[in-house]
Amino acid sequence: MVVTEDGTLWACGVGFDGEMGIGIDQRTTEPRRVGGREIFGGSGVRMMACGTKHTLIVGTDNRVWACGAGYHCALGTGNTVDCRVPTLLPDTTDFTNGNVMSVSAGKRHSVAVMRDGTVYTWGKSVHLTPSGFARAGGTGHREHQDLPNPTQLDPALFHRARIGHWHKRSWLDAHPEHGLAVAMGLHKRLGADSFSVSAPSELLHSIVTDGMRFKPNYSTGLLALMGLHDRDL
Repeated sequence: MVVTEDGTLWACGVGFDGEMGIGIDQRTTEPRRVGGREIFGGSGVRMMACGTKHTLIVGTDNRVWACGAGYHCALGTGNTVDCRVPTLLPDTTDFTNGNVMSVSAGKRHSVAVMRDGTVYTWGKSVHLTPSGFARAGGTGHREHQDLPNPTQLDPALFHRARIGHWHKRSWLDAHPEHGLAVAMGLHKRLGADSFSVSAPSELLHSIVTDGMRFKPNYSTGLLALMGLHDRDL
């Protein structure tokens, strides 16, 4: 699966279980367009995660979609029906779809990290090995039952710590002199001879956000000086 800068999702490979999201069961050796903002809303797709037989897709509006095989409950749609095209996960009493930070797709389970640092999992809890022995799945819940809908893991399992590289203070707040140096190096006049002027925006994001983190709160003026906008972050 490939996400382009305009938020469009493309797919290639084997799609016999609908995991490519293109609505047909076949192999394709060339990228096929799955969709963009016309399907996923907002500015299209922000990220995706590929499992063995299913795919999770996160839009720029932080909602998660799923497609692929449903018999392991790994789609999170509340049933075991296959989804040949991206399907929006429904809201439940325990899960509100629209606040997703990051997702991961496993063999028979899925995981979502929310913007408040909580974790939700769903999918197969127990499966049988070829020799017939029961083996625990990857949902992380003590109860050995399949989870057709996203279910929150008890924060006590993580000693009440939020998940993700959570920073109460932004990197630029903690390192104002470094932030100023980066901004000056990108300025068209001050940094005219600096290699940073042509640095890829992804590299700059990695520097100023210090890895995976939740939405930064940078000032509008500093963002403008660095040539960045909210949509870039």
